[in-house]
Amino acid sequence: MAQKRFFIVSLITIFVIAVLHYLAFKYYWYWNFSWFHLIMHLLGGFWFTLTTFWFLIRLNYINTIVRHKRKFFVIMIVSVVVVGLSWEIFEILSGFTSIKESGYLNSLMNDLVSNFIGGFVAYFYFIKRKRCETGVICEKIVEK
Repeated sequence: MAQKRFFIVSLITIFVIAVLHYLAFKYYWYWNFSWFHLIMHLLGGFWFTLTTFWFLIRLNYINTIVRHKRKFFVIMIVSVVVVGLSWEIFEILSGFTSIKESGYLNSLMNDLVSNFIGGFVAYFYFIKRKRCETGVICEKIVEK
């Protein structure tokens, strides 16, 4: 059941990202609202982290949360860094931005922080979604 829930939340999130991205281009939100792309980075960090967790569960790489919270945290950080930096490289190579632009480093740091915030939200959603009566996280995430 937990696997299905994460998959559904992941699908809903990527759908929201796609709709917002479409609307942002149609109505120039990326250019009219300087903060809008940060929301997209936050949603992207959330989506990719949650999808990564779901994928690792499907592979039976991680089968309980309680013993692997630190591993999930490291996976979240690595996934957010890899995807965030890959996206920035894509933007540079495709000509959407340039390292020489004024404020590029500030923009890069804001984007990565937004990715991390989204990743942290996914991490906390993931580990705190089900508690036993004692308050300890105990739900098995792989169904037998």
